[in-house]
Parts: sequence; structure tokens; C-alpha cells
Amino acid sequence: MSEVWDQDQGCDLVSASVTRTKTPEGGHSGPPNGGLENPPPVTSKNNLNVCGSSPADWTEKSLGDILTLNYGWSLPEKKRIPGTAPVYGSNGVVGSHDQPLVASHGLIVGRKGSAGNVHYSRKPFCPIDTTFYIAPADTSLDIEYLYFLLLHIDLKRITGDVGVPGLNREMAYKEKARFPTGADEQRKIATVLGLAQRA
Repeated sequence: MSEVWDQDQGCDLVSASVTRTKTPEGGHSGPPNGGLENPPPVTSKNNLNVCGSSPADWTEKSLGDILTLNYGWSLPEKKRIPGTAPVYGSNGVVGSHDQPLVASHGLIVGRKGSAGNVHYSRKPFCPIDTTFYIAPADTSLDIEYLYFLLLHIDLKRITGDVGVPGLNREMAYKEKARFPTGADEQRKIATVLGLAQRA
């Protein structure tokens, strides 16, 4: 257990045990249950609030209203040139390439195989065709806050179970989530969770 207290930002005490794996390529892979054995308190389904902000400062929207899930690219191993850009599959980093396909940090969501898993790359990266990806320009939320929100929502709940498990983009877009409207509040929550995760 680790205890994090952010006095400057006025957040409540957060107790969390983090089991997420940090990859050598600069990304993070979220294990089952979002990496938190004892997740922060929430006030309703799909509502990630660890800083005690007022309900009046929060809104509820469908994921399709706040993000775009882009399809990854076909980049088979035989076509990769080893380099500094991590290559992400649905289960995390599966290799490297000399040129990133996404020129910023961003999120990777498993589409097939380990469908619904969420990963965060803090550097430009290559998402392959078993994944969706979200760049900062593809969402109205703070990207790190969105990472924790998607872990909390747990998209693995809505994956299909016929043949190879898959995440349907339109079904994901229908999922509802509550979140703070202010970017500062989003960053505040992401900072607290990030500190707990690294502790």
C-alpha cells in the first residue's frame, strides 16, 4: 500500500497498491483491474474522482463524444527496422521500429486478442492493427486522465467472446463516463494517480 497526499492541489488522501508494469521503451501496460488492487473511491459507475471535487463540476458523456478510436497499422515483424519507437500490440510492447507511426505520446487500446487492455506510451509510437490508438488531438480530455478513466471503465467488459475476442468500436463509443469538465481538475487527478502508480 502506498499513501499519496497532494497538499498543494487540495486532494484527499489516496491509498492504492499499483501493479502496472513499466516497459523499457517508455510506456506503461495496465494489468487487469486497471493496475490498482485497491482503486480510488468513486461516487458512481464510471466516475473517477480522487480529489473530492463537487458533482456540479462534473459531466456525463458517451465515450464517442469525447474521443476517437483510430485503427492501428499493419506492421509485421519482418517489416520492422529496430529503432527507438516502441511497437504496441493489444498486450503491450511487442518490438520497436525506426520511425513512429504516431508522432506524439498517446494511448493504445487492445482491439483483438487482449481486447480492451489500455496502454500509455509517453513517447511517439507504432500501434499495430490489433489495436486502436488515441493521440492527444483525438480527445477533449487530458490524455493521462483519459488513460486512468479508460482503465476504470474496463473496456474488457464489452468485448465479444466468439472466436478471437474483439472490441467493437461502436459499442465502446456508447459507454458512458463521468469526468470533471475542467482541464486543471483532470490533470490534478491524473497527477495523484500517477504518483500512486509510481510509488
